Amino acid sequence: MSAILIFKNQPALPPWKLCARRSFRIGRHPENDFILEESWISRRHAMIQQESNNHYHIIDLGSANGTFVNGNRIVTPTPLRAGDIIALGKTELIFDQQSAPKLTPTSSLQNLGDETIAFVNQRRVTILVCDIHRYTELSEAVGNEKISTLLRHWNKKATEIIRHHRGQVDKFIGDAVLAFWLQDESAHLEQVLTAAIRLNRMTAVLGEKLSFPWPLTTGVAINSGTIMLGNLGVDGSRDFTMVGDAVNVAFRLESQTKAESREIILGQQTYDQLTRHHEIFTPQTFILKGKNNKVQGYSTTFKKLANAITSVGKQ
Repeated sequence: MSAILIFKNQPALPPWKLCARRSFRIGRHPENDFILEESWISRRHAMIQQESNNHYHIIDLGSANGTFVNGNRIVTPTPLRAGDIIALGKTELIFDQQSAPKLTPTSSLQNLGDETIAFVNQRRVTILVCDIHRYTELSEAVGNEKISTLLRHWNKKATEIIRHHRGQVDKFIGDAVLAFWLQDESAHLEQVLTAAIRLNRMTAVLGEKLSFPWPLTTGVAINSGTIMLGNLGVDGSRDFTMVGDAVNVAFRLESQTKAESREIILGQQTYDQLTRHHEIFTPQTFILKGKNNKVQGYSTTFKKLANAITSVGKQ
């Protein structure tokens, strides 16, 4: 059964009808299915996907200001239910679907033929999430022009660093980057750790060059696990991305770098894969949103990690 999106604060506007196709793009660019012409909206902001069983998911496409469902910023494909409120920039939309199907354990994204998507590739990866600390405060202090300059340079240099260390950028989300390394290579973890150090140094140097009012620092979370990696979207308009609990945990751990004043936090599986440097990490349990049990993590500083890696190189 098709669904509609109702403008919450402007109910007189015609609703957007989710019918006649499987995938609907939302953004500022004229090529999107639904266009929102406001500065807070990215050119390709979000996508809503219909499955064969009439379930709908919404996916953020790496937008600068995020996509929110019921007040929560989403980082992976998120199921929609009747009455859910979707916030994109300053626009709020109510998802409405009469006689919505019940969610079942098999209602995950699946291969539906040429018209839709398939997460067909299950891979073991190590995920890195890095963001700039005090970003909101910084935006208020220096204004939009300097923040735009920072992000333009930061995104470019972060991509160069990650690729140099054999990683892949999944997406940029505002002031954060999500990247991953396939675990096919035995030495991949050393590359991830070195990339984290370089991202922090690069951020500090950019802050100095742009004369920001305080030294810029980052928080980094590194987590390992099994994810589904594949193309999201209809033919001719696909987005390569990854989904899975390991991704969610990586983002939640990164948020703890701010909440707990930590610089780098490793997840349990990442820590277990270390072949050296265990002594510089401090174990700590974290209460993460969406997790019923406490999650074990291991924190350290960029200085300790850099010294440890440098000392290994001198041996």
